[in-house]
Amino acid sequence: MKLSWRDIATAALFVLGVAVVFAKIYSFSWVILDSWRSSVAVLAVIGLAMLAINGFNLADRSWRNVSEMTISIVAGILAVIGLIISSPFIFYSVAILTGVAWVISVASHARHSMNPDDQTPSWHHRPIAH
Repeated sequence: MKLSWRDIATAALFVLGVAVVFAKIYSFSWVILDSWRSSVAVLAVIGLAMLAINGFNLADRSWRNVSEMTISIVAGILAVIGLIISSPFIFYSVAILTGVAWVISVASHARHSMNPDDQTPSWHHRPIAH
């Protein structure tokens, strides 16, 4: 699998998100993670950064792309709810959904990179952007 700068950047953000979750689990006294609301906000910013870096091909109707978009939308809705309602359940839900979206993205990029001779796969309507 060939890694692109997008894969490396989203992996770094994923590791940062995991650090936030572990900091919250072990009750680290970081100022920005003092409440569930602020922790959800941090995860939401990380998720939005991952979304911006990763980008979406709205013309691609593959199950990986559609499921990644759907999971990202649900995580965004939960993040907005988590900013209103202070809940550990919402925090962990946003964390899990962000992680699942990242795994789907990596799997999709791995599938693209395994295509011989870097040809555009038949399910794409435009060349691969990454």
